[in-house]
Amino acid sequence: EKQFTLNLSECDNATVKDASAQFNSWGGSSSTSGGLLVPPANLQGAAENVNLVLANNGNGATDLIKIDQTNNTQKATISADGTGDLFYRVAYTQGQKWNADTSPVTAGTVQAQVAFTVIYN
Repeated sequence: EKQFTLNLSECDNATVKDASAQFNSWGGSSSTSGGLLVPPANLQGAAENVNLVLANNGNGATDLIKIDQTNNTQKATISADGTGDLFYRVAYTQGQKWNADTSPVTAGTVQAQVAFTVIYN
């Protein structure tokens, strides 16, 4: 598991009260119907049957984020100095084709990309 933060700064707190983020697959990555992030399958040396799961990790939200689906439940309050933080965590999970006997996880590189859009309210 890896934790990360999107630090927001220079927000006009007179017009922006809070912010959230939407995550979409990008750069050859895709997503499952359940919102897991699927790395591109055509990368040399890539692990097989590994997906990534992204979750909220702060501001009162710990639920899973579904990639490519609108579900931005975490909101960062913009402070008087125009800053705010959105907290997340990402972890490996078994891919949708995983089967311990016939289609196990294989060692290799796991590389996937998302693009995020910040929504200001």
